[in-house]
Amino acid sequence: MRVRVRVRPYPSQAGIAQALVSAGCEGSEGGSDEAREAVFAEALAAYGTYEEQLAGAIEQQEQLVEALRTANDGFTRARMEETGLEQRHACSR
Repeated sequence: MRVRVRVRPYPSQAGIAQALVSAGCEGSEGGSDEAREAVFAEALAAYGTYEEQLAGAIEQQEQLVEALRTANDGFTRARMEETGLEQRHACSR
């Protein structure tokens, strides 16, 4: 199975620091919690598409694993019910 994930550069710490300064959040006393939250929310929004892609990939993987289990169960049942199986095993020992 192949999963494609497009990767774009994440916001750098310098970019976030500049956004915090621009929002008036410089220093430990400056800026409001709302302004800081807005800056970080914007930076984290860049990862939203990755979360969606990963959720889709996880769902696809779960479907593939279930299909594999179903096929494996059918194969195992067919082998166990196969006539002449014991005779073949006796010859190979």
